Amino acid sequence: MQSYRNQIITGDCIDLLNKAKEPFADLVFADPPFNIGFRYDKYHDKVEKNNYLAWTRDWMEACIKALQPHGSFYIAIGAEYAAHVRIIGEELGLTLRNWIIW
Repeated sequence: MQSYRNQIITGDCIDLLNKAKEPFADLVFADPPFNIGFRYDKYHDKVEKNNYLAWTRDWMEACIKALQPHGSFYIAIGAEYAAHVRIIGEELGLTLRNWIIW
């Protein structure tokens, strides 16, 4: 992956992060759609649960691929899917350190 230092890159995170040849991120902060039915201008945030969870696994895997071994991964997610995200994280080798609730 070419150097994107000090740049904002737009695109599909799965596609972009999977192009990385080696881990480069010290911190990944993900704020995915919560799948709660909110209607955005061009996106309706309600897909079938199994599709949502499969997509969640895909973007989490891409984020982990980009994350350096000493890095941190923060995920903002609503209560409806927080437990699923935790389980997916465990299956992908992540260790939960803390819940941050606000």
